[in-house]
Amino acid sequence: MKNKLTRREKMRHPGLTHNPKPRPPPPTPVLACPRHEAWGLGVYSVFRNRGVSLTRAIEVPNSPNVRFHSMITVRLGNNGEIGTVIDNTGGSTAGNPRVPPKVASFP
Repeated sequence: MKNKLTRREKMRHPGLTHNPKPRPPPPTPVLACPRHEAWGLGVYSVFRNRGVSLTRAIEVPNSPNVRFHSMITVRLGNNGEIGTVIDNTGGSTAGNPRVPPKVASFP
C-alpha cells in the first residue's frame, strides 16, 4: 500500500509519487500474548465534545499472566470522560481533571 505524500514532502521531493517509508506494524493485542506485563502506563484524553464517554482507558483479559503496574488516566481539558483506568478498577476522569485517577497494580 502506498502512502500519500504530505505537501511538505512534495515540495522537497517533486519526483516522488508516494511515501517510501514503511508503515509500522499494528500493536499486538494483549489477547495474543501468552504473558503480558506493563509498567508506568498513562492514558491521556483530549475530547472536543462534552458528550464523549468511554467506559475504561485500558481493557485486558482476565488472566493470571496479565499484569499492570503504575497506571494513570488524565483528562486534558473539560470535555468528555473516561469511567475507569483499567477494566472496572480506578476512578473516573469526570470530576476535576487536575486530580487524575491512578491504579498502583492490576489485578
